[in-house]
Amino acid sequence: MRSRAGQYDVEAIVDVAVQVFLDRGYDATSMADRAAAAGIRKPSLYHHVAGKEELLRRGISRALDAYSAVFAEPQAAPTADPVDRLRYVLHRTVIVISAFVPETALLIRARGNTDAERWALAERRRLNVLMAQIIDEAWSASGWRPPFDATVAARLVFGMATSTVDWYRPAEGPIYAAQLADTVVGLVLPGLLPRG
Repeated sequence: MRSRAGQYDVEAIVDVAVQVFLDRGYDATSMADRAAAAGIRKPSLYHHVAGKEELLRRGISRALDAYSAVFAEPQAAPTADPVDRLRYVLHRTVIVISAFVPETALLIRARGNTDAERWALAERRRLNVLMAQIIDEAWSASGWRPPFDATVAARLVFGMATSTVDWYRPAEGPIYAAQLADTVVGLVLPGLLPRG
């Protein structure tokens, strides 16, 4: 928790806060609870963060920043083949989920009761729009127009992928992140794209 210089590591404090939020719920915990869980005094906690909403935002940001970065990767660029782009973004999204299980769990539990949660919901909607655009472009490229909406499809895809946080534990195996991503892509793509 402390660095070599004796200072508390803010990222380690965020780690503890994310777990406390998940264990007890955001509303049910206080800064004193987080300080106790981190093994520091409450004034030391306030030295690093303004309050529990900042801790929530920092925790959720870890996952959101990683998801946003996927869409900025070269293989996800609008110039890539639309179907390959969809496959890549789906695969990478699951990899990110597996790397940020607690933070993703916190993200999907956000209900919009605080400024940080409303921000998280807005960011989720933004990512959903990006995924819907990729799905729609893959449909156009394949010459197929299914009887359902790209936005609905994107929400269902994200919902299925993020639901893995309820049971997936990277350290426990035997399913590794790449295998999980391959499974999700193998299930989702045949439902989104034309057969044959």
